[in-house]
Amino acid sequence: GTKVKLHKKDGDKLSRNSLIMVVEGKLKDLLKTERSALDILQRMSGIATLTSKLKEKVKNRVAIAPTRKTQWRYLDKKAVYAGGGLTHRLALWESILIKDNHLKAIKKLHIKNPIKTALKDSSRNKKAVFMEIEVTNKKDAIKAAETFKELTLKKPCLIMLDNIKPKKLKQIIRQLKKLNLYSHVLIEASGGITPHNIKTYANTGVDVVSLGYLTHSVKILDISHSIV
Repeated sequence: GTKVKLHKKDGDKLSRNSLIMVVEGKLKDLLKTERSALDILQRMSGIATLTSKLKEKVKNRVAIAPTRKTQWRYLDKKAVYAGGGLTHRLALWESILIKDNHLKAIKKLHIKNPIKTALKDSSRNKKAVFMEIEVTNKKDAIKAAETFKELTLKKPCLIMLDNIKPKKLKQIIRQLKKLNLYSHVLIEASGGITPHNIKTYANTGVDVVSLGYLTHSVKILDISHSIV
């Protein structure tokens, strides 16, 4: 069989010519899996490295997460976690995320307050690790926060402010504090966030910054496999 001896573990720092692992086995087996193994390791290491760099850039003022829909799913999320970030929602079975299409569907039923209805109905799922709702304006953010406060759930309650500029984010957070709602929720900023503007978003008062850039624009790490 094939044996693997790790010289580095998840989250360890690497330098040029670092030895990550030694793999022992039949030559044909090693060559057969070489490219796939390297592709996975290079991509995941690149994601973990970028996550770690962004954490340093924002000086841990906010948590960093990928979006919920990564390209390589759990591998990408594990890589972000190894770099010190959050995984975001893993899947439908794990946590609840109410999107704009869900709210539109509820409106079609002529229900007056779709945000309150969606959150109250979803709160019946006791197995969900956290609950989150996506909004795009201050009015809906306040409605969501009011409902979360009313529900008093014993799990994290998040409001995702999607595609909202930093100036508007500050205004929304200021209003939530004024209405005594801020302490009842966690705020996530998402949409259009990159390594170039992440510091600006981190300074708005949000708790989490999620960016698709982490997984769709990552630079892979240069890792090679040598036969000895």
